[in-house]
Amino acid sequence: MSNKDLIAAAFEKMMATMFIDDISVKDIMNECNLPRTVFYRCFHDKYDLMAYVYSNAIEKQLNNKANYSYSDVVKVCYSYMYEKKDFFNKVVRYKNQNSFLQFLNDYSYRTTYDAICKSFHFRQLDNKSDCSLRLYCHGCTSLAEWWLETGLKMPVEQICEVIVDSVPICLKEYFDNMTF
Repeated sequence: MSNKDLIAAAFEKMMATMFIDDISVKDIMNECNLPRTVFYRCFHDKYDLMAYVYSNAIEKQLNNKANYSYSDVVKVCYSYMYEKKDFFNKVVRYKNQNSFLQFLNDYSYRTTYDAICKSFHFRQLDNKSDCSLRLYCHGCTSLAEWWLETGLKMPVEQICEVIVDSVPICLKEYFDNMTF
């Protein structure tokens, strides 16, 4: 296991009983028995680590198979948040600088933008599509926040259906035909 993964595992273990504001880098490194300097070789701060936990898990799952559809990716992401609901319920409550929600919005936008450009051999999206994608990702992030904060009362399949069915009309062709 890499140092990054050891640190992430220690952080996830601590998040089972604590909130992110109550966890220091020193605490994390004591938990995984590594020197503090190793942390800063791997991450900028604990918020960077928080983002890594999510992105690393999602990317590992997506690397198991080539050419995921958009609906497949949404299901992978929300299934993971459901599986780790205690962790995500805590990180979503942190609303300050470097929040998970800001990361999730940026990550969703960046990966979807890149998938569209790659699938359709675009250098960049036109302004209308770009603005629509930004708005859509922001809405999806807000929905994820609501879903986590209200105790995941809506089943994964249903929230994924809402997200996929809410794709803006001007992006529908891209989303229906792109792969990740």
